Amino acid sequence: MNEEFEQNFQHWLSEMDNYLSEFIDFFRNENNIDLDFSPESLDFVEKWILENFKSKEIILKAENMNILNMLAIYIGETFRRNIGGRWKLDLSDEKSVFYKLPILTESPKIDVPICPHALTTTSISRNKGTFLSKILLKKL
Repeated sequence: MNEEFEQNFQHWLSEMDNYLSEFIDFFRNENNIDLDFSPESLDFVEKWILENFKSKEIILKAENMNILNMLAIYIGETFRRNIGGRWKLDLSDEKSVFYKLPILTESPKIDVPICPHALTTTSISRNKGTFLSKILLKKL
């Protein structure tokens, strides 16, 4: 069973650049903002998330999975490009909150795994507009 998840994860990684391009183009067209993987760009993304998803339950609906995936990839890649790390799929512990989710690990600046999907939904609950960038800036 885990082999299938690992294969899907490897496919996800291989398509990451396509997802990023699609999201950056979408964001530029919708907001007239060029995302650049900076901590400040996360504020633009988070503001957009808060304007479009009033609850984490809404973003977790099946019809929003593609945009959640693209958001998580952009957020994760922004973290990775700024603090390092490596994408992994958490299949080690079924009790882990990140089980079967992509995480960032293996960087001296990452003391606990970073799960961009969880960060995306948590940003909605926190409703700050700067939640994501503050986490990244603390790690720089």
